[in-house]
Amino acid sequence: MIKEQYSLVNTMISYTNIKNTAHSGYSRYAFKALLTLALGTFLLGESSILRAQTDTLFWFSAPEVNRYHSSGTATNPQNFGRPVYLRMTTQDLPATVTISMPANEAYFNGGNPIVITMGAGETYSLDMSSFIENATIYGSGGLPGNINLPGSIENVLAWTSSNLFPADGKPYINKNNKGIKIKSTADITVYYEISVQYNMDLIALKGQNGLGTQFFVPFQTSNDTRSYPFAYRPYNSIDIVATEDNTKINITVPRPIWVKDVGSRPLGTYSIWLNKGETSIIPSYANNTAGHYQTSFAANARLAGAYIEVDQIEGSGKPITVITHDDLVQSRFSLNPDYVTDQLVPIEHIGTDYAVIQGVGYSAFQIEDEVFIVGTENGTSFTVKRGPAGVTTNHNVNRGGSVHVTMNNQNYRVLTVKSDKPVYVLHMSGAGRQKAGAIIPTISMCTGSNRVAFNRTKGGAYAFYLNILAWAHPVNSAIGHFTLLRDGIPVSSADDIAVENAINNHLNFNPLPETGYPFDNWQYARIDASQLTANAAYMLVNDRNVFHLGVLNGQTDNDAFYGYFSNFNKFSANAIVIQSGSSGNKICSGESLQLRATGGATYSWDPTTHLDNPFISNPTAYNITSSLTYKVTVSGACDLTDSAYIDIQVGGPITASFDADRYAACAAPPVGNPSGTPGYEFTFTSTSTGDNIREWRYQQGANPPVTFKYGRDVDPDDARTATLWIENNTDDIVEYDIWLYTTDMAEICAKEIKKTVRVFPYIGINASHTISGNANCQPLTVNFTSTPIGHSNDATYLWTFGDGNSAPTQNATNTYYNTAPPYNMIPYTAQVKIIDQWNVCRDSASRVVNVPPYLEASFTAQPIEGCSPLNVANLTDKSKGALNRTWRLYRDGIHQSTGPTPPPLNNLINTKTNNTATIYRLEFEVESSTGCHDTYSQDFKVYPNPNITLASLRATPSSTECSPLTVDYEVEGIVNTNTYWWLLETNAIDDGDIITFTPPATANGSIDLVNYTDTPVTRYFSFEATNNWGCTRTWGPIPVVVPPYI
Repeated sequence: MIKEQYSLVNTMISYTNIKNTAHSGYSRYAFKALLTLALGTFLLGESSILRAQTDTLFWFSAPEVNRYHSSGTATNPQNFGRPVYLRMTTQDLPATVTISMPANEAYFNGGNPIVITMGAGETYSLDMSSFIENATIYGSGGLPGNINLPGSIENVLAWTSSNLFPADGKPYINKNNKGIKIKSTADITVYYEISVQYNMDLIALKGQNGLGTQFFVPFQTSNDTRSYPFAYRPYNSIDIVATEDNTKINITVPRPIWVKDVGSRPLGTYSIWLNKGETSIIPSYANNTAGHYQTSFAANARLAGAYIEVDQIEGSGKPITVITHDDLVQSRFSLNPDYVTDQLVPIEHIGTDYAVIQGVGYSAFQIEDEVFIVGTENGTSFTVKRGPAGVTTNHNVNRGGSVHVTMNNQNYRVLTVKSDKPVYVLHMSGAGRQKAGAIIPTISMCTGSNRVAFNRTKGGAYAFYLNILAWAHPVNSAIGHFTLLRDGIPVSSADDIAVENAINNHLNFNPLPETGYPFDNWQYARIDASQLTANAAYMLVNDRNVFHLGVLNGQTDNDAFYGYFSNFNKFSANAIVIQSGSSGNKICSGESLQLRATGGATYSWDPTTHLDNPFISNPTAYNITSSLTYKVTVSGACDLTDSAYIDIQVGGPITASFDADRYAACAAPPVGNPSGTPGYEFTFTSTSTGDNIREWRYQQGANPPVTFKYGRDVDPDDARTATLWIENNTDDIVEYDIWLYTTDMAEICAKEIKKTVRVFPYIGINASHTISGNANCQPLTVNFTSTPIGHSNDATYLWTFGDGNSAPTQNATNTYYNTAPPYNMIPYTAQVKIIDQWNVCRDSASRVVNVPPYLEASFTAQPIEGCSPLNVANLTDKSKGALNRTWRLYRDGIHQSTGPTPPPLNNLINTKTNNTATIYRLEFEVESSTGCHDTYSQDFKVYPNPNITLASLRATPSSTECSPLTVDYEVEGIVNTNTYWWLLETNAIDDGDIITFTPPATANGSIDLVNYTDTPVTRYFSFEATNNWGCTRTWGPIPVVVPPYI
């Protein structure tokens, strides 16, 4: 059996991850709730819903943690302000949790909220150490570190600014931007754990119970701050967070305060203005000439009893949240200091009756349990009773007054406060000499929880205690009806079951020293739960009635944690639809809803239509087809019963759908306005069914949606078709979400659909070309140039020239040929294409290039050389592509004739006498239809013929008419020859001898001719001349009659 223990304890607590899951995700814009989401069922069975500080919205700031504890010095701080954790636990529904810093969005988590998805009954530990800067917040070498490190969540006093007389008339004191907002889609419990070495505590976040407009601030006033006389000394302060812009806050302080950048300010009332997520730190003042922080160490200088009020005449009038922050509170028995902090509740959640359970002392003679009561009205009287013996003291306190009551006796196991007017109660407790603090929930009304999540991080020497205050009325007592869950299911290990048995043991519960209502209905127990496993997610559940749970974890030489995880709000039945977060909802026929009731231990829903289980707190209503109102009756909290209602309106059904003419488009200038801003006009067509009203919206990025068309069936334009011009004059893709919201005519059933369209940057191109050389003739070489238009970064180009050639460059050169019949001009179209970097948008430009026809001047003629006269008879025109022809004849370079037809070449003569050729040149020039010219020429060589002036023969017989006959031959005036001879018949003769041809022979000579016949013989003489051109001329034959020989 585990019994209540009051012996020496040397334990401490720290918390580590229950579930080591990396957070991920990004916040998304929450559109107007026009439609109801489809549901899943998330049930853990029947469960109580009066839970410890469960809520869906939490605000707080992470208080500064001094860096000098643990042997730190001004130049070498040892305490780095981390680790710190957010411990979050879901109830019987899954939740998506979003953590943000509204006044510091750009720097928190890289500009993105932290989004965590949790299952039902799950505990998630988010290590926030990476959002706490190290010792550099104090500057190197102890120098002022007043440069705000924007990524940090820590609300550091050195980073604040003050202005009591700004130009806009809205002063501020020690203002920062470190407010943290936690938003969940379902109820969760959250606490912020400071696990810094030797300086730990936890802040139980109160959710919306911690938001209000009027607060009194309790502080411990019994123990001084441990003296660390450095520039950035530990301090105590009131930390305020605004939840809305333009919030005016009036602060009445009972003692002087320190205003950074200003100095000391006296007691009195100060008005400040904060925007959403901004914070104000209000510290007590002491002169610190050697340091940066002008803050007090003295216990009696705390701002106990300060009054914080949101102005309801000026400003937003919206709630704020307040933390009492007391760093490094020193033990009265040693130098051991520790953190004392908690989040406050506004005055509407305090009461007149309280019960405080003692912590764990160092020894029977060293117990430091202190209670501080702050009055909220003048003339308040209250009675304090301690321990089973009911040791009684009576006290009076006025508005803002603070009374210190001790529990420093081992017999003072419990203390009660009974007041005639509402008061705050702060309990400073701990383990041994280590301090921690928590505000105590009132029991003057029905408060408490049916289920509380908690965990123990460190095992071993770190003891763990559960302080339980349970409803003990005999009719419906909570005692004996506790269930301990581990990881969402009943405990099964021997150690865990032992703790559960101790909690359910009636002998461990004791009555309170005060009697009468409400004290007779409550009993307390302190359970040593050190057998529980570290790093496990526990939950204490009571299915009969309510209880309050405080956890105390510590080790006297190290640290202590202390916090109450109870519901500070009074009992009342409440019922909501999870999807809407309200007591009503509009849905489409056939949809389902998750219902949720809170406030008690038992539930009964009426009617039971569509419900999966009408006797649990969170039934699902399936396939709802008609409007109806559910009533839920809640009981089991302090023996009270209450009712709540949910009104469901049903319409439809509707399906939402639409099509776009395209989903990716390329920007271009408006039609008719080439200089206008590029864009694209999309056309959207609704294909929804069952709808009567349509609203089209667009949204770009995180900007709010904008309606661009609205219409009803009864309107002239029913908005079934909508157009939207989306501009893009950038170098990047513009992306828009297009939303179609559809409802029935009564606007009950609503559906939405989103599609995304993209407009790519405008890209265009112009083209030009120039011609190299003669533009009238082919081949034609063309230089092409393209000029991009719009946003052509990283664009690609492709030229195609129309002739099969291409070039992948912005500028290019191409040579065109036109050589095939029929030799007409050919137009080629050259095109350049530009394609954007995404290979989506493209443009083209074309240039027409007229390539002239092929032109060739040519002819054939035979022969092209010969002896004079030369007869050229076979002349053929071989030209191609010619329109006009011109023939020119030259003789030895001297123009002879010109004409469209060839001149006669049948009698080309050479009259030269110097044995050289006469050159006739025939030039043939042709012209095409484009004016291109081509010329072809042919030389004709006419060689000279040999010539003589005189050739003669003289025959002289030896006797009259007798043989032999002497013939004298003679030639004069030989020209154009280099070879010549006389021939007798076919034999050459030379000076009377018959010779073999060996030119040149002599041109003159004589020969004796003999005729041995008896009759005359005729002999024939001829003269033959030839030249090196191969021309030959013969004179003769000349007959000579040779008489017979006598």
